[in-house]
Amino acid sequence: MRIAISCLLLFFALSNAGCSKKKKKEEKPKPSSEHVEKRRMTRGDVQNHVPNRPLVRRTRPYHHPRHVRNGVNPYRRRYADTNNRLKHAPRPGTLGADRKVAPRPTHLAPYRGPRLANKPPRSPYRRKYRRFGQYRHSKAPNPSVTKHTTPPEPAPKNEPPEPTRVGPPLSLEKMITDKELVTIVGKRARFRRRSLMGQEVGPGYNALYFQPVSGKAFGVAIQVWKSLSKASARRKFAAMKRSFPNVENVTDLPDKAFLSVRNELVFLTVSLPTVQAVISVACSRSLCPSFDILMGIAKTVRIRALANL
Repeated sequence: MRIAISCLLLFFALSNAGCSKKKKKEEKPKPSSEHVEKRRMTRGDVQNHVPNRPLVRRTRPYHHPRHVRNGVNPYRRRYADTNNRLKHAPRPGTLGADRKVAPRPTHLAPYRGPRLANKPPRSPYRRKYRRFGQYRHSKAPNPSVTKHTTPPEPAPKNEPPEPTRVGPPLSLEKMITDKELVTIVGKRARFRRRSLMGQEVGPGYNALYFQPVSGKAFGVAIQVWKSLSKASARRKFAAMKRSFPNVENVTDLPDKAFLSVRNELVFLTVSLPTVQAVISVACSRSLCPSFDILMGIAKTVRIRALANL
């Protein structure tokens, strides 16, 4: 009897020991909060973690772009097949499955905006020819021509040559005096007469040149061309208008006249068909800073030319 009781007690003791071992195997240690946060953190956060500080998950919330947040995504493209339906169509039975996509219009020009609508298209060689001041397939503006220039008159065909004339040079003594020139120019200017280089004087041409005594300015020059007929005088005026740069018509005189600028000189050329002559007044900008001074010299010379030529 005792042997049977001892066997039962031994059996119950062994069975209780096995159950406790199974329970110990099933129960696992609970991970701490530091382990959980470390598992969720990225690799860079773990590397940059300071040991003395608690592990904190540092993540930035993802912000969608504005067009995505508002429900409009202009970058989303839908491609249509031959049946004009979506290639990646949604599930059948939904509203998106029955919707068709209109083909992209190819006959319409792209919208360029209100500022670029009236401008011509840019040349593809613009960057290449920027340093040279001209573009291929487009005409570059000439920097020597002003905005208010007039188109040059076409040269007449079969223009008869000017006949050679022999005789004393054209007299210009009564055109303008030194005192009158000083009165018009002002600034206490003093001049001395010099011969103007260039064209030879003769019965059809002569010039007056007033050089300032002090300074390096050009001064004032007056040139007069006397022709044999009114037609030749008109042709001479037209040829000068074509040859001068930066030409602008002048309407302050009763006769035809134009203004031209070349470097530091200002020219005012007037046609006098009644006396078959053309006069040109040249003045440096330092002596004639305003148009009124140049016009005063030209008016004085014009009146004397009409009376003496």
